[in-house]
Amino acid sequence: MTPLASTTSSGLKVKQWIARTVAIKETLGKTRGPLFGNEHGNIIRSKVIELALMDKLQHIKDVHPGVIPSDLDVYKDLGISRSFR
Repeated sequence: MTPLASTTSSGLKVKQWIARTVAIKETLGKTRGPLFGNEHGNIIRSKVIELALMDKLQHIKDVHPGVIPSDLDVYKDLGISRSFR
């Protein structure tokens, strides 16, 4: 267990998003195991999550110009281990 702030200094509502994610897992009948797990109940490697997230961010950049700066290389400049600020 890792202690987290309910809301970060930048306004991210961590507690709210974790509660939503847990509620979704409960509706799927998943009440045990990792929050981010595969169909076998094993933890998903961060690299898999990172690639999916980068794909979504690139899609947002392509479809909604201006939301993400055009000179930002999503796959090179962002990542799970880096801050999204």
